[in-house]
Amino acid sequence: MATLITLLSTFAFAILVRLIFFNQQPINYRLCGRIALAAMLLFAGISHFLLDDGMVQMLPNFVPFRYLIIYITGII
Repeated sequence: MATLITLLSTFAFAILVRLIFFNQQPINYRLCGRIALAAMLLFAGISHFLLDDGMVQMLPNFVPFRYLIIYITGII
């Protein structure tokens, strides 16, 4: 849920910045979407390192090297 909130709030903020600082030009929604997606992926990647215990609990117990998998997916 936090990733969705990050995505939507960043998208709205990017549109707001375009309206305030670049009011002569039309709003480029694709650019705002790319910025929002980049922020959401950055948030999700950092969460793999800061909230690693919660991420590991999402994996089944039979999966080996669970922390290593979480860290690798955070880097990706």
